[in-house]
Amino acid sequence: MNVSIVRINNYVYTDCHNTGNAPLPHIPKFYGSYQNGGLGMIVIERMKMDLNGYLEKENVISENKFLDIAVKLIDCIRSFHHYGYVHKD
Repeated sequence: MNVSIVRINNYVYTDCHNTGNAPLPHIPKFYGSYQNGGLGMIVIERMKMDLNGYLEKENVISENKFLDIAVKLIDCIRSFHHYGYVHKD
């Protein structure tokens, strides 16, 4: 990721959160960006719970819970792409 892409994302994140009408409730709040050597970094809001935290707490995930999480993730990615956003994981 280069800095110019991060700056474009900064505008998108800031615009969505300043208006209070983020088209995607799944977008975490953007705090800033920086570059360290050849790596571009962004600092975003930590969400309330992540999958790793859930697994540490519960140790095992039921098939129904897994399917529930998977469907929510797929819906999130679909809506993300619908609004023209791209991501790299």
